[in-house]
Amino acid sequence: MNTTTSPIDRLLTWSNAQGTPLACDGANLARWFLDIERAFEVNEVPDEHQAVVALALISNEDLQGAMEERMQFVFELSSQGKSWEWKDFKEDLCKVVAAGTSEGPISIFRRNHPYLLASMSTGLVVAGGAVLAPAAGILALNTLGFTALGVEAGSIAAILQSAIYGGGTTGIFSIFQSIGATAVLPNAGGLIASASALTAGVGLGGRGSKRLSNAHLEFTSQELLIWRKSFLPAALAYLAHSDHPWSIDDTTQLALWGFYRSFDLPPDPRETDIAETMAYALMCQRVEEWRGRIGRFAREVVAHFFQSEGDLGTTETRVIYVRQGLARHFPFVYGDFENRLRIFRAKHILLTFGFMLHGISLSNTQYQTFVGGLALVVTAVQRALSLWSTGEEIPLENRDAFNDRTWVFATSKWAAVCRHLSNAQWANICREARLAYGLYGVRPRPQPEPGAGLRVPLAYDRWAGMRVDSNDE
Repeated sequence: MNTTTSPIDRLLTWSNAQGTPLACDGANLARWFLDIERAFEVNEVPDEHQAVVALALISNEDLQGAMEERMQFVFELSSQGKSWEWKDFKEDLCKVVAAGTSEGPISIFRRNHPYLLASMSTGLVVAGGAVLAPAAGILALNTLGFTALGVEAGSIAAILQSAIYGGGTTGIFSIFQSIGATAVLPNAGGLIASASALTAGVGLGGRGSKRLSNAHLEFTSQELLIWRKSFLPAALAYLAHSDHPWSIDDTTQLALWGFYRSFDLPPDPRETDIAETMAYALMCQRVEEWRGRIGRFAREVVAHFFQSEGDLGTTETRVIYVRQGLARHFPFVYGDFENRLRIFRAKHILLTFGFMLHGISLSNTQYQTFVGGLALVVTAVQRALSLWSTGEEIPLENRDAFNDRTWVFATSKWAAVCRHLSNAQWANICREARLAYGLYGVRPRPQPEPGAGLRVPLAYDRWAGMRVDSNDE
């Protein structure tokens, strides 16, 4: 048996050869357990790797998301020389699936208000620059608690806001608020800016379905597994390697769809205008979500740091730390804060960069440098620190958004610095980042980000004079 390839690649190759699907959607766990255990045995997957490999084969987004929350225990166990045992994984998966069959707030919403969901999936159409919808949909929004005064306390809208959207009431939720408050539908441009996937019929289907979801691709379970575990990691790895992580230009588009074609996923890019496909729209959304996760993780890392460091327990000490870290030449990026040595080896950056590298770990990439990815990470940490400029984290409603309008300038500057790193520096930064993330243990759960507010660009170039010494490797 060839053990030089990754366990997932070996299983997928075996699955195709045997005609035995290994993707798990949670529908028939008993049968899946038999198939996957046979695959483990034939392909000699070590006991300590089986749970993590099986997690990667779960094709249902919500189910995998719930199981990934259990991954924090993997790091705890590994630090004790233990592993997530296969029998425990099976027990956890059965419990998650069983819990998922109970009726939650979204199921109740669907049952009680099917007319609203129907109108949002079929009745809203773009015509002449305006969005048209049945009048009943507007009235229903008012009765649900989307009123002229905002979200009515105790209403189903408030429950949705609290249970599902949290503080990040963007996308469809913000559209509901706008329509309910004014009884006037937004124009097409505003609608697309808030939820670009609405015309594809995206309703309030549950967690992760505010916009496009994998279901819109209409892939087979095997194709979906390739999309999620092979194509998307490869696409994100390419963007992390590139110089411009905020944009997908023509060159990047061609490269990404070269990857897509190599995986034989439908539709065939040679016969279709890729920019008009559902796969392209969802890929762009997944890229946007990837950047958002980096921004959220950086914010949680910095918040955890300030809340756990005894020396930074007061407002005054935090203000001083942020002011010094964001001063000219940005000392916050250096592992040696005072002497500005070991660039990009600061704790916050290593943890967040490790998080990013973990997200593309399935790509089997041969890239040794990640200019765009590291630049995006450093920018995210810079933003996260700036949120503590008063000694307390700026409230959700007053934060700027982590997007290209606000932070593309800083990202491009950091990319220019990253390009000067030596190969040895890259190797050390990547190694230390993976180690830092692996030892992080119980990591903070990223929370939704707001979508409003802009930060004024810097008036002078504080990046000039950054030290990228070859002797601090």
